[in-house]
Amino acid sequence: MNRGKKTVLLVCLLLAAVGCSKLEKNSAYYYYFNEKIYLDERLDMIFIQFENGLSEGQKQAIVQSDASLTPWTYRSRMGGGDITYDGSGQSDMAVLQSSGRISQAKLNALRSKDGVLSVSYLFEKDGRFTAITNELIVKLNDAADYSVLEEMATQYGCKISDRDLLMENVYVLERTKSCKYETLELSHLFHDSGLFYLVDPNFVVFGGYDV
Repeated sequence: MNRGKKTVLLVCLLLAAVGCSKLEKNSAYYYYFNEKIYLDERLDMIFIQFENGLSEGQKQAIVQSDASLTPWTYRSRMGGGDITYDGSGQSDMAVLQSSGRISQAKLNALRSKDGVLSVSYLFEKDGRFTAITNELIVKLNDAADYSVLEEMATQYGCKISDRDLLMENVYVLERTKSCKYETLELSHLFHDSGLFYLVDPNFVVFGGYDV
């Protein structure tokens, strides 16, 4: 597993341990073991993750397809590098913002476009912005449960991306375009099955968060 994936996994576990804002009226949440961790959504900002292999022109066309949404310039230190993104299509992800709430209809319109893996709202805590990627981190109860993971991955349109484990019995699942669930919904399905020791959505952190 390369350094970038290790860093993202470490950030995921760090965020799970610390948590985000717990807002009683906010329905967005994920599980850390059996505890619900509520997420403070920024409804005026969305995160897009592209499929691999798109040209810069294709990504720009997606980013510019809705005139009410404008690219947000962000800075990230994931994977040991200092990356700044200005919406020009040079990354496999994009963040768009609006002057008001971005409707689910707009999210769904972007999700339906060829080359888009996932679209979701951003989350904010203490001036830092995070987003959920198209990956789940799953820890098995036992190595023998790998076949169960394979079966569920196939059922829900995921692939097991890397068997070079960072920790024992921990795997990274990637959503594919055929998956009808967003990553957060998918994490609930895997958690609620009761078949795994831990299920977490993976996060990317913006705003100069350094690990």
